[in-house]
Amino acid sequence: MTTHLGHAIGILLDDEPRHGTASVRIETAGRTPTEWAVEFTKPGTWSADNGTERWVCDRETLAVTSRGGIREERPIRHGWVHKALQPFFAAAAPIWGRRGDDWRLLEGPRLEEGMLIVGVESLKPPGHSGRLIIHPEEGFIAAMLLPGHEVTVTEFDSRPPDPAGSRR
Repeated sequence: MTTHLGHAIGILLDDEPRHGTASVRIETAGRTPTEWAVEFTKPGTWSADNGTERWVCDRETLAVTSRGGIREERPIRHGWVHKALQPFFAAAAPIWGRRGDDWRLLEGPRLEEGMLIVGVESLKPPGHSGRLIIHPEEGFIAAMLLPGHEVTVTEFDSRPPDPAGSRR
């Protein structure tokens, strides 16, 4: 079953979750895959932790820590999130065809097994294709499947993060 691109965009920009916790797997060609535990409360409080390093944003400041302590702390650029959070902050993903993005969405999304599949094509270099798998009920990108790079949500819980601390 096909649907229109506006429907997919509406899900990503209007229906995305306001808070949650998740496990996200990032696979990049030539690198060891990483598993990230992420937490977020919108508009801009989030964290991403892979057991070796932790990225934390409090809306104004980004702090990156590793086992040795704080590695970096700086003001956050408005709208930027770690790659592991892009499925939940779709406007930050490089898929919209904007200046600086590597991908653009294609017409003709289709519904398969309850998920919305949207094709994407590369802008630089041109000629490559990939796809997004969107969870239409929860409003996030369940997987970004791009040549040489995949971001997959393996677990998601829409309850707010525990204010007492990280879930992991």
